[in-house]
Amino acid sequence: MRNLTLPHRWYCCLFVLFTLAGTSTQGFAETALNLESAILKTLEQNPKLFQYPFIKKRLEAEKLTDSLSPPVWVEIGVENAGNSKAGNWNEVAEASLSISSVIEIGGEKQHRIAIADTRLSIANFQHQAQTLDVLGGLTIAFINGLTSQFQINLAHEEIDLTKTLLESVERRSHAGGASEADLIRVRARLIEAEIKLDGYKNALQRNIIKISSYWNETSPPYSKLEGMLFNIPGTPPFEALYERVLHSPTLKIFSDEIRLNHFRLQLAKAENRSDVNWSIGIQQFGDSDSSALMGSISIPLFSKKRNSGNVASVLAERNELEYLEKELISELHTQLFTAYSIFQQSTNAAYKLNEELIPVLEQSLKTTRTAYERGRDNLQGLSNAHSKLLAAKNAAIEAASTALINQAMIEQLTGQALSH
Repeated sequence: MRNLTLPHRWYCCLFVLFTLAGTSTQGFAETALNLESAILKTLEQNPKLFQYPFIKKRLEAEKLTDSLSPPVWVEIGVENAGNSKAGNWNEVAEASLSISSVIEIGGEKQHRIAIADTRLSIANFQHQAQTLDVLGGLTIAFINGLTSQFQINLAHEEIDLTKTLLESVERRSHAGGASEADLIRVRARLIEAEIKLDGYKNALQRNIIKISSYWNETSPPYSKLEGMLFNIPGTPPFEALYERVLHSPTLKIFSDEIRLNHFRLQLAKAENRSDVNWSIGIQQFGDSDSSALMGSISIPLFSKKRNSGNVASVLAERNELEYLEKELISELHTQLFTAYSIFQQSTNAAYKLNEELIPVLEQSLKTTRTAYERGRDNLQGLSNAHSKLLAAKNAAIEAASTALINQAMIEQLTGQALSH
């Protein structure tokens, strides 16, 4: 395993790490997987995240080429070497040696370097954005798996409660206070709870396979996930989160795209100025055994007119980028507000369910069971109390899961941990 770089450690601070990587409510064996380990494995082995080094090398090589000055040509020429009317070929042959190059009047080299640097910057922010997308998907898969695991625990609790209910009904039945139909209903309910448990177990295994796919592991040794579902942090104000979005890698890509367009426009305008082609050399005359210095300068005509289409194209692209950036900012604002609103709503629901409703329903179930066993209530009342408690606990799990998923979405949009 290679050493972790600073960006690896920075990414580990994202995506509800401090929420999910805490001590779980259960003692897990060594086969348990926590979110921090999943993130580190993904950063080290996910193939999507290994494209950037090759892209960077390619862009650096292109920058090296763009930073070169125009080449210098050496030309060697011989004339009249094959004159059949001459007695001796070297008496009439003319030899020449010259060098030539181009003088870039508009500073094209500096503009090419600026374009190459901007492309490297864009590639870097694209890599950051892609990493956030990958880790965001991983985190959501982890939360879904953890949700299934908590629902497994709840299903076990439902089975235990149903067995207790069945014992109560059997006691009343032996005393003549309950019918055979009541016993059948409770036994059917127990079977339904067992089917539900099996479904949650299969859902957990599917999520573990999906999580492991982020580092190409097809036969994961993990059977459980480690994390806390109800340790939900507070959030900064929406305005502060939106400010983070405006400085996120996604929008920095657009900012660099606009900068890239600016440098391309400067290069296109520089190319309006005619470059100077120069040549200087010496020519040797064989018939007179003399030599002469020669030189030339050439400037293309109508360069600005020929390049006007390129300038217009770059200007049109800049206008398009500006409108696309405004559209993206609007979309990100909507996505952030939606995730923020759902996070707040789900957090409040999870709190009220756990702290207010579930304790009341637990007391209601206890009171109703006592009344049923003493013959002062019927099976329907006890079943309703039983169902309401389990439904509230499942709703609390769903609310906490929804809150954490939207927390992960907020962190993906802002590029920062929610508690940062």
